Amino acid sequence: MLYARESRSDEALRLMESSLACVRARGSLSVVAGRRGEKSVRGDVHEAGALRVRFPREHFSRLDATIVNVAGGMTGGDEFDLRFGALAGAQLFVSSAAAEKIYRTTGQATRVSVKLSAEAGSLCVWLPQETIIFNRANLVRTLEADVTSASRLVACEMTILGRAAMGETVDDLAWRERWRIRRGGRLVVAEDTRIDGNAMMHLSREPLGAGAHAFATLVYVANGAAAACEQMRANFADQECKCETGVTAYEDIVIARFAAKDGQSLRSSVVACLRAIEGLTLPRGWYT
Repeated sequence: MLYARESRSDEALRLMESSLACVRARGSLSVVAGRRGEKSVRGDVHEAGALRVRFPREHFSRLDATIVNVAGGMTGGDEFDLRFGALAGAQLFVSSAAAEKIYRTTGQATRVSVKLSAEAGSLCVWLPQETIIFNRANLVRTLEADVTSASRLVACEMTILGRAAMGETVDDLAWRERWRIRRGGRLVVAEDTRIDGNAMMHLSREPLGAGAHAFATLVYVANGAAAACEQMRANFADQECKCETGVTAYEDIVIARFAAKDGQSLRSSVVACLRAIEGLTLPRGWYT
């Protein structure tokens, strides 16, 4: 009779995965911004698990919310849920205290869910700092937004595969990203991104990435948003851009995409694009 016996190394890995399952990080965060006179103020705030939020008062008319992940990063089995809403007339600007890091996993996915909403006359901005994905990571990230036809939304995600300055490569990756944005109840943006396997090899192909491993997507939704499209293109032309960029507009929606070989080039191009949006001032954390 033939039989197989579990090796000591396999048994050790199984026990390690089992023990780690009970200590995985969980975090949830919910912030609602309201309006009081000329000032945007915090309404309902809920934080749990590994997520915290701070409110630096950098601008009188808007509410700045800075996300802090006290877990120090994310790995397989971690789950984070973030919800932010701007009530009528309020301005809510969400960023993060530092770049988020997605570490290797033994199999389970890191799950991040972001939900945004904006009522009439409000502005909701989702602008976290970069997400750095390390080799053998497994990231599932979703972004959903529900805004009215009389509100404004800015949503941006910057993602870097490994740290180029450290000579890091990502040759084993599972990355899935899903965006859904509705305006006035109608689906206006829907896209899915998926990379499996050797990311560097796939992205070295000219049609896919031409060797880039730092990426960003920026969506601007507002009445008259298309007017910002030409200004964004002009801003790119005025700088020595080391980042491949593309900007398109349809109806009241602008979508900009970025691909660079390093994070610094990516960030400078994203900043140039954001400066074309009327009334948008970056938080201090972006310059420190």
